[in-house]
Amino acid sequence: MKSDFPPCSKFVKKYKALTVSLTFFVSLNLLLLACCLYTRSDWFFISFFALLLAFCVIFIPIFLNLYPVCGPVKRHYLIICASVDLAAVIALIAICLRDGNDFSKGLCLVLFCAVPVYICVATFSYLRTNCVLNSGIACVTGGIFAFFVNAVSNALVYGKPFAFNINFFDWSEVFLQGNIIHIVSVVALAVGIVLILLGTYKLINKK
Repeated sequence: MKSDFPPCSKFVKKYKALTVSLTFFVSLNLLLLACCLYTRSDWFFISFFALLLAFCVIFIPIFLNLYPVCGPVKRHYLIICASVDLAAVIALIAICLRDGNDFSKGLCLVLFCAVPVYICVATFSYLRTNCVLNSGIACVTGGIFAFFVNAVSNALVYGKPFAFNINFFDWSEVFLQGNIIHIVSVVALAVGIVLILLGTYKLINKK
């Protein structure tokens, strides 16, 4: 029977998916390194950490579910995946923003954006309720984050908060972004509250 894996996998009996992914990652980086050296540029590490981030986001959850791992890793694999992704993002920010002041701003922004991710991951990993209630918490978290993300980002990067201009009777460029952010936040909060109420009702009836 013909194997679906590339030829490099014939040299290993186990972990073929991992082997193929790693060899592809290494070969792609070797190609980029050759291009970088040929053009006498200094962008190789930026591309390396960008590819590393992409591979971590895509393949680490797959491998943790595909291959046998110890119990603690299996229980906390969502937190582990999020933490590895966060570390890769921070490494990429450090390479791109070599100035100390710019890196500190970028780091604060990344950590702020990671807060809702960790809230959702912790909710689905450790809150033993039901999917409806957990989804409601995720929607509320997303709605609150959507409302404050521009203001906090501007405060961190430029030193002044983002000013909302909201007018639902005027959708010109001045009010467009504020109107959209406001609608997205309100809808997410409304859906989240409804889901939390339904999930709580379901949880009470189950008991």
